[in-house]
Amino acid sequence: MIFVGLSWLAICGAVRSSAGASVPVPAGESLVQSEVGHFLSAGVQTVVWSRERSGVGVVRVFERRPKTWRCLAEAHFPVVWDMQVGPVLGDGRDQIVLGLYQRAKLDVRNGNRLYVYSVDETNGLIPQWRGSGLSRPFSRYCLLRDGDHADIVALEKDRLPEDAAFEWISVYRWDGFGVRRLWDTPVRGRIRFLETGLDSGGPFITFVQTVSGGSRSLILRPVKSAGGDIEFKARVVRTKSSTPGEKAKSSHEQ
Repeated sequence: MIFVGLSWLAICGAVRSSAGASVPVPAGESLVQSEVGHFLSAGVQTVVWSRERSGVGVVRVFERRPKTWRCLAEAHFPVVWDMQVGPVLGDGRDQIVLGLYQRAKLDVRNGNRLYVYSVDETNGLIPQWRGSGLSRPFSRYCLLRDGDHADIVALEKDRLPEDAAFEWISVYRWDGFGVRRLWDTPVRGRIRFLETGLDSGGPFITFVQTVSGGSRSLILRPVKSAGGDIEFKARVVRTKSSTPGEKAKSSHEQ
């Protein structure tokens, strides 16, 4: 949906995002999230996720013009529960990665889905990958950025009874046709925090593992194995016992 010569602000007004910038949101919708990205070959665009009163999620991509916004793309989804932006395809542009709850082409049951979209100025949102699922059912995901590409990190849970005591952290990478699993590891107990970052040491994954005896915070960093494969080395940065009075221990290698 493209509006030419028409002020989007005049249609719907602006709402201030958490980052402090004003973004356009139609009356009757509530702003959930907005992100800035390089979705086209030039310039900077803004993707806005809002929610209708009915709960339907709406994703729009805007280009800022003098005194107005130009809507480049618009799509509606039954339930959107997360949105991430990053160069998943590694083509020099950012993509929109949506966490949706709905049916899939090969799965008639409602479930968590991960859809990857690129943005085209003429055709709007272009689906790059709309898989039925990942290796296991997942409940959370984030993007691990490293230079001109971003991997997808997912928190997964196996349905097998013998794996009930474990959750999985899996890393996926675009392979030209879809996403393939690059690495995964089981984690005993529950993971109650999962984020990614980039510092002087490179990209990292951080999470909090909770078990009956307490909890510990860990950092995972990618390294190349002797065979050239990507692996992740874990470092425990803090442990906390559930026993009253015991102090946290910090910074030791797993």
